[in-house]
Amino acid sequence: MGYLMDRGIACRGLDFSGESVNTVNNKFKDNPLFRGVIKIDNFPSSLDSESVDFVFLVETIEHLLPGMMEETLTEINRILKKGGVVMITTPNEENLEKGEVICPECGCTFHRMQHINTYSSEDLTNLMMKYGFEKKAVLTTTFEKNSVENKIKKIYKFIRNKVTRDKPKDKHLVYFGVK
Repeated sequence: MGYLMDRGIACRGLDFSGESVNTVNNKFKDNPLFRGVIKIDNFPSSLDSESVDFVFLVETIEHLLPGMMEETLTEINRILKKGGVVMITTPNEENLEKGEVICPECGCTFHRMQHINTYSSEDLTNLMMKYGFEKKAVLTTTFEKNSVENKIKKIYKFIRNKVTRDKPKDKHLVYFGVK
C-alpha cells in the first residue's frame, strides 16, 4: 500500500486478521490517501458493489479452500466497477508435493506454506473467466524478494515497460483481468 500511496494512489483493504488490520491501519493512519483496512469475518464485505477500480490478490489464491475460493472471487467481482481490474499473483505450476512437510507431533502431511492449489496460466485464466473476468495479460516472473512491496514494484515495472516474459524458470504468475 505504501508503494502505491507514494505514487498518489488512494488505497483501502480487507483482511480477516484483526492483528493485520490493526498493524496496517496504524502504519498508514496519517497518510491522506489511506482509506483504511476493514476487518471482515465473511463475505459479502461492507464495501459497496461496484465501488473499487483495482483489486490486488497477492500470493493468496493458492491458499483458498474451494468454498472460500468461490466466495472470494464472487466478492471481487461484486466490488469491482465495470471495467475494473483484478491482479492476482501466485506460484506458477508449483509442484505441491515438493513443499510437503510432516508434522512431528501428529504425523499429518501438509504444504510448508499451506498452499493447496496450483495454477498454470491456462488454469488461472479459466478460473477467472468462470467468475466473470476477461484476461488481459498473464505474465510470468521471478520475484527478487518475498515482500509484497517488492512484488508490486516488479509488477509496476512490467506494466510500465510492457514486458511479457514466458520462460520456464519464472516461478510466479501475474494475472490481469477486467470485469
